[in-house]
Amino acid sequence: ARVGSLRLRQGQGAGWVKLLAIYPRTELLRDQFAEVYAEARRLDGLLQARGVAKIRIGALFGETPESATRLKRSDRDAWRSTAEGRVCGYMGCPRPGCDGELLWRNQDLDQGREHLTCARCGHGIPANELVLTRERLRADPPDILFTTTEMLNQRLSDTASRHLFGLRPGASRPPEMVLLDEVHTYSGNHGAQVGYLLRRWRHLVHAPITFVGLSATLQ
Repeated sequence: ARVGSLRLRQGQGAGWVKLLAIYPRTELLRDQFAEVYAEARRLDGLLQARGVAKIRIGALFGETPESATRLKRSDRDAWRSTAEGRVCGYMGCPRPGCDGELLWRNQDLDQGREHLTCARCGHGIPANELVLTRERLRADPPDILFTTTEMLNQRLSDTASRHLFGLRPGASRPPEMVLLDEVHTYSGNHGAQVGYLLRRWRHLVHAPITFVGLSATLQ
């Protein structure tokens, strides 16, 4: 099945990253993550009518925990600890009019169940909409993966997770599209380094990929 130009998987276990969203800074990634999640949910009814699974998104950057078990034992600032569980540091409740915090509740953590619950309105975000841990990212890649240029550079040589970026032997298919946000910031020495990184990655993927540059200030 296709929505726009991106093919969607036909059920669990058949997933690969179709769209790679790359950000120069984690602050920008956080800002856009919740918006893309909300837009993906607007397509749920259409996909269900066509017998296609929901669009899942995930993020791979410094705040992504390795697993539920590791998160329980850590003191990560990005997942602030409360009496009821851990607070997601890069996304709030997506319900209109609610600005509550999203909790990974202790009972869900104990069961290794990736499920977030709004502390204010009780709205839940299930595992078939959001991928929370690196462990699950590797096992069942999301349709849309948010990451940073730094993380892409680090993981190209990581045999455990390089398939997320379309690299063989682990990848079943390469991404079809790459979004580069704040593309006007890729100038000077930094821009040259990012350019070399993307060329190296594209050479390793060895497949046609559509690149889209996003900017609010570029003429």
